[in-house]
Amino acid sequence: MQKPVITLVAALSGVLMLVGAAAAHRRDRGPDPTPTVSAIPTASPTPGFSDANFSGNYIYFFQGTDDGVGVLTADGNGNIVSGSETVSDGTNVCSGSLSGTYSVNPDGTGMLALIFTTAETVTGSCPASPVTHTAALVMTSDRYLNTVDEDSGQLVRGHLTKQHRDNATGE
Repeated sequence: MQKPVITLVAALSGVLMLVGAAAAHRRDRGPDPTPTVSAIPTASPTPGFSDANFSGNYIYFFQGTDDGVGVLTADGNGNIVSGSETVSDGTNVCSGSLSGTYSVNPDGTGMLALIFTTAETVTGSCPASPVTHTAALVMTSDRYLNTVDEDSGQLVRGHLTKQHRDNATGE
């Protein structure tokens, strides 16, 4: 039983001597001109979002310090071109129009700035002049966006869904 073990040890010793001799030979003739290939993984490409992905009509709701629902139209070039919203802070209920701007980064994150202009005071007291709200956004696809308000003293999160008419029923 010792003979196979001795043979294996001798074979491994011979391989190690050959590897050592090859390394010494390489050292004597300078650096190896052969390019090396790295097995280290690299980051995968970004999803490739842009302002153009946020385009069309979106319905949305938001909850937090203020609650509300609305619809807006994004032009795919960084502008909210129209919209309407009804918002409540628990005491006051206001309806109004929307405009604004947005930007979407390649990774799907971005910023949204909405300008709310009161059209009707449903109950209570509503702002007489336009109010701008800013929010961080993240796109999960062209159809879905999530937001969180970035205004001081506000804790509001929201969700936008692209409106879609069913092609079969037209609804």
